[in-house]
Amino acid sequence: WAHLDPFGSCAPFLDAFLSRAPHGGLLSFTATDTSALYAHYPAVGRRLYAAELNRADGNWREAAVRVLCGAVATAAARQQRGVHVLHGTCAAHFVHVLVRVKRGAAAADTSVALVQTLTTPDGTPLGPLWAGALNAPRFLRRCVAHAASAQARAETSNDAAAAASARALFQRSFDDAPGLPPFSVPTGHVSPSRLVAALQARGFRACLSAFDGDASKPYGSKRVRSDAPEGVLREVIESIARC
Repeated sequence: WAHLDPFGSCAPFLDAFLSRAPHGGLLSFTATDTSALYAHYPAVGRRLYAAELNRADGNWREAAVRVLCGAVATAAARQQRGVHVLHGTCAAHFVHVLVRVKRGAAAADTSVALVQTLTTPDGTPLGPLWAGALNAPRFLRRCVAHAASAQARAETSNDAAAAASARALFQRSFDDAPGLPPFSVPTGHVSPSRLVAALQARGFRACLSAFDGDASKPYGSKRVRSDAPEGVLREVIESIARC
């Protein structure tokens, strides 16, 4: 396992970092250039990540994680390697991604094919971004269990608080179900939990987005991810609002 945290952008170091990555190795990346990743300065995002981003779109946090994953996958492909994203998250001042490396041209082709231009529910084209899953359920289930164990055996209140925070973050990511389309929609004044339940009752998949708000703070997502068509989403939101 190796961790890259350059106190700024990871982009200049990705090729060198990935060129030495062994098959099956774990690599994590912490990028603190949120002025670029969060689209405060779109020109910097183009320069460092060759990506078009838009702060006005409500999915800017998720887009930031997908930009970093896409940059990692592209750099890995140049080194004849593919990546499997295990966890992606973001907080006020950083974006963090953890991947497992797979060596070989086939693995490289498979993962780099997931780097695409994506359109948000608001109709905003962003990218290129990672279009695949941002969290691996089996891995996160183990993370939640280990964090709970650490919390139970903590010897100080600070250690217990840190373990509880980690457990909440991992649980939040685990609850954001894989297999659903990228990006989420705002729920406005409608209860997000009620919207998720109503969509599931109609046979659609739905969950709270893990990318609404700061992942290091108490969870209160107002955005929902679902495979329901846009018309159905609007209908259900309006129906709940009338009740």
